[in-house]
Amino acid sequence: MRITVITPLFPPDVGGAAVYAKELATHLALQAGNTVTCLHYGQLPETVPGVTYISIPKDVTRIKRLVRFGRALYAQRHSDALIILNGPSVDVPTVLLSPLLPKRGIYLESDQDAVTASRGFYKLIPYLLKKRFQTLRPSDTIIYRPIIHPLHDYPTAARSTYDQAWTQHVTDIKNLCQPN
Repeated sequence: MRITVITPLFPPDVGGAAVYAKELATHLALQAGNTVTCLHYGQLPETVPGVTYISIPKDVTRIKRLVRFGRALYAQRHSDALIILNGPSVDVPTVLLSPLLPKRGIYLESDQDAVTASRGFYKLIPYLLKKRFQTLRPSDTIIYRPIIHPLHDYPTAARSTYDQAWTQHVTDIKNLCQPN
């Protein structure tokens, strides 16, 4: 399956969306038969084996960034599925191009507070994405990565639980991306 992960942030950028995007790309790439592309803002992303990156530089004006992002997103129209992490810089071009994009996709509403606080035009964007794509909230299924302390035993049980949660999450995503 050709999957495009569309995210506003990817490491080395910091924040929950960046960490989540990297973990998601990693786990999708580990599954046989997946071709994963990550479209994001930034330069020099931390690489994950099996993932192709399309990086949109942040050092240009907002309009140029959105146009470049839109062009790169349009180039992904032949993907089997899109996975969209919410954020205005990703949501706006995705809504504008949605009639030209694959019908299968998931809108990952990772920042519920931002969606709730939105007003006017920015309140409409997530609404339109939820109407167009399946919606999933990662916070409902993902647990935090266990911390490994150098002076403590390796958290084998916690790591196993973490890996199982991610396996289930990726399975849920792939099932939502399957044709009806």
